[in-house]
Amino acid sequence: MSTLIPEPQWATGASAVIETPNSDKIQAGWLEREVPPARFVNWLANNAGAWIGNFASMSGRYASLDAFAFYAEDDEYGFVQAGYSTPPWLRLAQNNVGSGINVVDHGGIYIDPTITPSDPGMSQRWGLAVVNTGATPEVRIIDPFGTTGATLTLSSTPTTILAARTNGTQIAVAYDSTLEVFGFVDPTTAPTSVYTFSHGATLTDVDIDRSRVYICGASGTGSFTHRALPLDSATPTWGADHGATVNSIRTDGRQVYIGGNAGTSSFNVAAYGASDGVLAWGSTAPGSIPGAEFMATDGQFLWVADSSDLYRLETVGGTTVATISATVTAVALTPRHVFLGDAAGNVTYIQRQDGFSTAAAAINAVSVGARVRSITANGTEILVGHDTSGGVTMTSYGDPEVKPKMYRKRGTDSFQPYTRAYFPVSI
Repeated sequence: MSTLIPEPQWATGASAVIETPNSDKIQAGWLEREVPPARFVNWLANNAGAWIGNFASMSGRYASLDAFAFYAEDDEYGFVQAGYSTPPWLRLAQNNVGSGINVVDHGGIYIDPTITPSDPGMSQRWGLAVVNTGATPEVRIIDPFGTTGATLTLSSTPTTILAARTNGTQIAVAYDSTLEVFGFVDPTTAPTSVYTFSHGATLTDVDIDRSRVYICGASGTGSFTHRALPLDSATPTWGADHGATVNSIRTDGRQVYIGGNAGTSSFNVAAYGASDGVLAWGSTAPGSIPGAEFMATDGQFLWVADSSDLYRLETVGGTTVATISATVTAVALTPRHVFLGDAAGNVTYIQRQDGFSTAAAAINAVSVGARVRSITANGTEILVGHDTSGGVTMTSYGDPEVKPKMYRKRGTDSFQPYTRAYFPVSI
């Protein structure tokens, strides 16, 4: 049986002479054939012993890393959050970009095309926000921290902008009965209109992929409730009639998913071929889908919320594979999480591998203080558009990680992830 080696201690007595070398000496280290002063050697050995002592005392007090305290800097404490799956929410920014935000959408990463070896140029994440300014609604380009770039100039003055989506190179905006498609240049240059299309009735939502734009709403020209259009032409590729108003539309590039009031065959949710508009399946399991932000898809599952429950449907066949009780106003997905917002301003998440085994009431939550209108997430940041709370209408958070993660807290500060500067040990 092995014997524990005592913690190394050096220069701990009252008479010990310890002096911290200047920064130049610390960087240079000992020179060849140099006899280091005792006071410098004492400083080095004393610090090494103190660090080792901190970790040794931790391992003695705690059998696991579920929750423990350790010294960070200046005798301040940090800790590992108990329960790795629910770390604290890291709030990145709060912004008042209008009297309310109806929709937010991530655009992706913009990379400056003029980058050369001598000029690294710029790259930045960007997205969209549909802003109710209190006068004329606007669509603005934003970064994940809510900083506003260019504003889109719509061809006609909108009464209501219901939705705006982007595929990274084009932007589609649904306002009143009009779809308008724009070409994206960069985050600070106003996008140029490519075309407008009149649906013939009020639109409720829009989505876009690399091939087409998809719109939905009340029954319009040709008695169609939803349509697909090319990225560069106002001539529809196809149109279909749900039999009732469609409130939400999403695509994974393979199929188009609609949700709304009960239509033909009492379907509240249905899937169509993205290229041909042929009905693939319909579902009566969810109730009426009340709004644009109540559906999200990852290609494998369709996550859809009605007035009282959240459903996970298979995209092939539409079979309901899981349901939980949850009253939500917005749904968003990342590879790890399902994010939910509600009318009270709570933002919660479910780990997707849980298979809905977690009750909604037990989900880790944070509050933005007012009704959540829209959530978008890109795996790094979560943007939440909401009604005004404390002068704020958009709040961004860091995406909670599933893997173990260390956090620090100093005084009354909020939790912050540890960086190597604070915790130079890989876990």
